[in-house]
Amino acid sequence: MFLSRLLHRLIYTCRDTTLLLEKEDHVELSWVEHLRLRLHLLLCTPCTAYQRKRRALSRWMRKQTESLPSPAPKAVEELQERLREKMKLDRPESNG
Repeated sequence: MFLSRLLHRLIYTCRDTTLLLEKEDHVELSWVEHLRLRLHLLLCTPCTAYQRKRRALSRWMRKQTESLPSPAPKAVEELQERLREKMKLDRPESNG
């Protein structure tokens, strides 16, 4: 019972895990987020499969857009900053 409760608090839900998998492409995860994410992926086959598919899709999208002209650097910086702020607001809470 104690171990079950401890694991429930330490390991993210599948929903939190998918959000963090997307987040780690854009910002560096804290060491706690990284640890909890890895623990979940060790135990959850569907989330591990999702991670593989997401990475394959990201590689494919990068390949498709390589020949497109680059956007203005200032526009990219503004978009990155807006995304960072949004991700801070949407940070998953602990499973407590």
